Amino acid sequence: MVIVKDDNPDVQYSFTDTVTDAEGNPITDPAVLASLVKTVASDNPDAVAVTPDADPSTGSVHFGNPGIATVTASIAKPDGTILGSGAVSVTVVTGDPAAVTDISLKLGDLVDS
Repeated sequence: MVIVKDDNPDVQYSFTDTVTDAEGNPITDPAVLASLVKTVASDNPDAVAVTPDADPSTGSVHFGNPGIATVTASIAKPDGTILGSGAVSVTVVTGDPAAVTDISLKLGDLVDS
């Protein structure tokens, strides 16, 4: 699990993969690899928003409101059959103090005139 403050700057993500056949041999044919569908998504974009690049193996992540999100990367066949996936859980917490929005000061029973 990753814990990050909500005011953390955006970060880049990347994922790598090795695709194999039923016997465990690596697939190296560029046409076959190009036919696979890669996706990266967050289940809570209010806390963690993912913006994939044109090739979804890379992209950016923005941390929003405090909360918990799971970011999942998956690879599927063109028919939608998922071949594999990986995920990371992210907890976004309140960031560092940045401003004071209200101060109330009382001096005993004295009244401000």
